[in-house]
Amino acid sequence: MKPSLFLFIGSAALLTTQVACATSHEKGIYPDEIVHPIPEDLSVFKQPESLVADLAKIQRGSLRDRIRALADKSKRDQIFVEGGTFQMGDFGRLQSEEKLPWDGNVNSSPLHEVTLDSYSISKYKVTLAEFDLYAEANKVPTVQTEDIYTKILGDRPAWRAPDKPAGVIWEQADAYCKWVGKITGQSFSLPTEAQWEYAARDRGRWIVYPTDNGKLEWNRNVPSRQLIAAINGGRGGSPYRIASFSPNPLGLYDLTKNSLDWVQDWYADDWYDHSDKAHNPTGPETGTEKVLRSWPASDSRSTMTMTRLHEKPGQEIDQNGNLKSTLLYGFRCTVNNPAPVSLHNK
Repeated sequence: MKPSLFLFIGSAALLTTQVACATSHEKGIYPDEIVHPIPEDLSVFKQPESLVADLAKIQRGSLRDRIRALADKSKRDQIFVEGGTFQMGDFGRLQSEEKLPWDGNVNSSPLHEVTLDSYSISKYKVTLAEFDLYAEANKVPTVQTEDIYTKILGDRPAWRAPDKPAGVIWEQADAYCKWVGKITGQSFSLPTEAQWEYAARDRGRWIVYPTDNGKLEWNRNVPSRQLIAAINGGRGGSPYRIASFSPNPLGLYDLTKNSLDWVQDWYADDWYDHSDKAHNPTGPETGTEKVLRSWPASDSRSTMTMTRLHEKPGQEIDQNGNLKSTLLYGFRCTVNNPAPVSLHNK
């Protein structure tokens, strides 16, 4: 991850144009930060019962039955997002009281107009249970099988659990989504970064934090590191069970943190300068790094809807020549169809 450290300084003419384009969004939601005490009863942070049931189905029975259950789950998980036109990027100069960017990274500016067709995006990050099944069905290696992830240390549970996000490289994320497309008969793929931001901002509204109310309410709608450690048996830096906290207004979970999300796009630090008035943008044609959205498990306030990070695709090799897994990089899939996803089997 290599976020830039200096601010984008826009011209007065550009700002005037952006103000004119922003009128339909009014002021959006102002990004307050509130700290709540950690509840004594941690069972209040529970996953939806339907998710628990679906993950159980893909872990028992024949391989054929589990693949069918995964296909059904993948289709049900898709949230339909009606397309539209929005101003993509850092809108802090239009919303903040100081008229300064929300994000201190130059690559989240300038604001530029983007139009998206309707699509669907998964409400959940892909879990280890789902990726394990994909690996078994396709006879490819799964992820996070090293001792550091699977060992139980004292009273600390293993980092690896079936309902936590799968930590993968970009190629694995891309292959998984395409495989789900094959078993469902739908056009599954990784989201573009424009699709990710549009959905995180509840269809392009001025929303800085992709929580249930647009605010960071630590230990209520987003966990502090201390709460993550309590939930994970003392492991504060690792991902936690998906969908343990409330979704954003569209129904998407874990947009604020719990691993980054890979997207389709190649990264270029000047891409936003050349993509104004774009229709369904997919990023530069080539590059050396892919864009990441969301944020890992930490107490950072940088977990914003417009924040862009970037990293090289490909697997890292350790000093012994073995492939290394990662906790940092997760993903979710989209379906590029202007109509809601059909739940009927193909």
